[in-house]
Formats: sequence, structure tokens, C-alpha cells
Amino acid sequence: MCLTVTEAKASVSSVSPRAAWLGLMATGLGTLAGGLSAQAQAMAGADLGGGFGLSADEASWIQTAGSMAEVASVLIAAPLFAAVGGRRLVAGGALVTGMFALLLTAAPAATAPLLRAGHGFAMGMLTVAMMVWAMRAFPPQRRGLPLMLFAFASSAPTALAPQIAGWLTAHLGGRGVFYFDIIWALPVAGIAWACLPREPLAWPRLLGLDWLGYALLAGGSMALVAVLAQGERRVWGAAPWIPAVATLAAILIAAALTWMLATARSPLLDLALFLRPGFAIAIGEAFSLRFALLLASFAVPQALVRLAGFRVEQAGEAVLWMLGGQLLGFPLAWFWTRGLDARWALAAGLALFAAAALWCSRLDAAWGAEQFVPALVAAGIGQGLFLTSVMTFVTHGLPAAAGATAAGLFNLTRVLGTALATCCVAVLLRVRENAHSARLGEGLTFGNDNLARWVEAMAANHSQWSPDAAAASGAALGVLQGAAARQAFALGFADVFLGIAAVLALFTVLVPLLPRLAPFQEGS
Repeated sequence: MCLTVTEAKASVSSVSPRAAWLGLMATGLGTLAGGLSAQAQAMAGADLGGGFGLSADEASWIQTAGSMAEVASVLIAAPLFAAVGGRRLVAGGALVTGMFALLLTAAPAATAPLLRAGHGFAMGMLTVAMMVWAMRAFPPQRRGLPLMLFAFASSAPTALAPQIAGWLTAHLGGRGVFYFDIIWALPVAGIAWACLPREPLAWPRLLGLDWLGYALLAGGSMALVAVLAQGERRVWGAAPWIPAVATLAAILIAAALTWMLATARSPLLDLALFLRPGFAIAIGEAFSLRFALLLASFAVPQALVRLAGFRVEQAGEAVLWMLGGQLLGFPLAWFWTRGLDARWALAAGLALFAAAALWCSRLDAAWGAEQFVPALVAAGIGQGLFLTSVMTFVTHGLPAAAGATAAGLFNLTRVLGTALATCCVAVLLRVRENAHSARLGEGLTFGNDNLARWVEAMAANHSQWSPDAAAASGAALGVLQGAAARQAFALGFADVFLGIAAVLALFTVLVPLLPRLAPFQEGS
């Protein structure tokens, strides 16, 4: 249920500047910790199955359950914030996250998806709380810096998560990522309890919430996440439940939107915000960001693991360069949006992301970590410019009463957008890798004189260690097949990077449609 204008003004005026910044720090720690945890678990997916004694397909349901619960969480987090207060929400969310993480370190495999769902629901609250607090505690003309800090706190995990995931799994095993949550849960809860102001319980707000709208939208979004996360793994139509669940998702989401537009007195989401200049376009641009971020959270680490034989933490050392770019890009974006047209900052961010993807499209099988460094630094700067500018357009001029809808929709794009982008990239990688393998395989015949001579030379080399001519010839063929497979994978990933650049170029077309905004006036 949305706040009234009177309640919104009271929520801002009742918070002193000092309390506002202390609350931002507390909610920011929760956002950073929750984001690191979610992304570290995604990066450790390959080790998670080993920790529970499950196959890769079976273990994938643990991650999917967490993502499904998170998408339901971000839709209800802002109303819960208004009803129970930020202090209880952040402290309680951190403690419940830690409790489920503790259970997951020792739980049997059969209960892991259910426990991961509770874990994901609690953690999803933390990643929304900072944005809700920034909208409630700061007046519109002073939100620039708080929202930039929110953008940074929700982005830094992209660069840090691979190293954390790799270190935890290397030292603590497949379930090691859950120990990370146990470490931070109590400190984050204590800081939130100490720094966020006391607020009375407001249960009537929950009683008046559009629960039917929430149930329909959450159910449809959860079903959509399940389809996107499992569809590629289950070869889409080969699993009979995929089309059925996809149909159910479409029906539930359509019913939720119809209910909120035409029936609900106090809808879960105020869809009238889409009539504001630039809001709908900014939400669309936020979806494109999820494709761009896969460059660092999926494409580069996977390329290094598959091509160079890196472990996750070694790939993380390369991705860490993105943090350097972020430390430049976010302050630059804040200064830019204070006095210049935010549309140009958004366009510059898109251009840097696209340039990084084009650089990576030059990938070949011999690339190591150092070849990715320029692209990752550029992507970090682009992320700062892009995300800060998107936040400016999503929230500019919104009253605190609209903060719940803005926070819910923006974080919905994060969860659904990540699932959609990951699905699209996985499909593109599989299709292009298969195509390149088939093309390379056409030339790997003994009718090719050059190839035959190469195999003979390699077999002669191997015969120095083995008197068995057949074994030497087989070893030579194995080397050739391995090289061909690595080259096909490298070419497939080069196409993935080109695809990411194409998506970003497509969304660049929308930038001129955004309105020119008056800059934030910090401190006025």
C-alpha cells in the first residue's frame, strides 16, 4: 500500500540529516552484503552440487529456488519497510538470512531448495531497503548522492563476488559460500538496530495491502524465473513442464496488471508512474544493464575458467579490475548529473559497456587475464555512469509516496533482467559454440593433407614416450580435438560479446527519448 502525501512528508521531515545518513550507512551495508552473497552463490554454482552430493542439474534447483524467492521478496519489501520500519526489516532480514545460511551448511540435499528459498526471501529484503530509505529519508533535491551510493553498493558485488566465491569454495568446500552469510549477518543486524531510528509498528498498512495483486504478480514472476533459469538446462520443450509453467507465468502476470490497473483500490504498484516522462524508458534501460553486467559476472570468468583453466578466485583477480573502474565511474556520474544533462552520462555509460564488449569479442583461445583488463576497467566506469543516470531518471522528482513502487520495479528489473539476460547468453553461447564446432569439424578429416602431416608429426613426437604407435596417434588426435574444442568455445564466446554489444546499441536508440532533467542540487 502506498503512503499518502501527508505520510510521505512526515516520513521525510521526521528524520534528521544525521539520522538519514546513519540509516543510509546501515541499509547500505545490508545491500552490499546481500548482493555479495547472492552473486557469490551464483558464481559457486559448479561447486554447490559437490557440496550437497548432487548432479549439476539437481543442484541448479537450489539456486533457482533462491532466485524465485528473491523476486517475490523485492515486491513486498517496500510495503514491509513502511509497516515494520527499516530497523526491524534490515536487522530481521540479516538475522534470518544468517539463520538459513547456518542451516544450509549442514542440511540434507532434499531440504536445500526450501531452505535456499527462505534464505533468498530474507536476503532480497536487504537489497531493496537502501533504495527505500533514500527515497523516504531524503527530499527529492538531495537524493543525488544517496542514490549514487545505492547504485555503487548494489554494483560493487559484480567485481568482488568471484574472488569471495572462489576463496570460500577452495577453503570451505561446496557449501562454503553460506559461511560468508553467517559471518556478516550479526554485525549487519547490530549496526541496523543501532543506527536506524525506532518506528512504531503500522500493521494497518499491511492489512490494507493489495494482497491479491501481490500473489498474482509474485506467482507469475516466480514462474517466469523458473522457466528462464531452467529452460536452457532442460532444452526448453524437451521438458513438458516448461511450456506449461511459461503459460502460467503469462496468465498470472497479465491478471496482476489487469487487477492493479482496473480493480485494486490501493494497488501493490502504482502503474501510473509509467506515464511520467522518462520513467518507463529508464526502467527499460535498467533491463539492458543486466546484459552488460554479464560481461563481468558470467562471460569473462567463464571464458577464463574454460580457456585458461583458471579457478573462480583466479578469474576474480581479473574481474577485480572492474572495481577500479567503478571507483572512478560513480563519482564522475554524480558530478555529471549535478550540473550536466544526465542523458549524455547514460549514453557514455552505454558506449563504454559496448566498447568493452567489442574489445572482448576479439577473444581467442590464447587469451589470459591481462587481455581482459582494459575491457573490465572500461566496463566499471561505464557501470558508474550508466547506473547512476538510470537511477536519476527512475527517481527524479518522485515523492516519497512513490518510493515503494520505484524501488519494487527497479529491483524487479534486477532479478528478472538477470534471469533473462543469463538465459539469452546461455542460448547464444550453446548455439554458436555448436555452429563453430561443426564448421571446424568439417576440416578435421584425413583428406586434408596438411592435417594428416600434422598428426603424423605429433604422433612421432609422442612415440618418444610410448612405443605403441596406436597410442601415440590417439594422443595426437586428442591434442587436436582439444584444441578444436577450445577454439570453438572461444569463437562462441566472441559471438556472445558481440551479442551483448548489439543489445546495448539497440537500447542506445531510447536515450534521445528521455527528457532533459533539472540537475540535483545537493545541500540546497
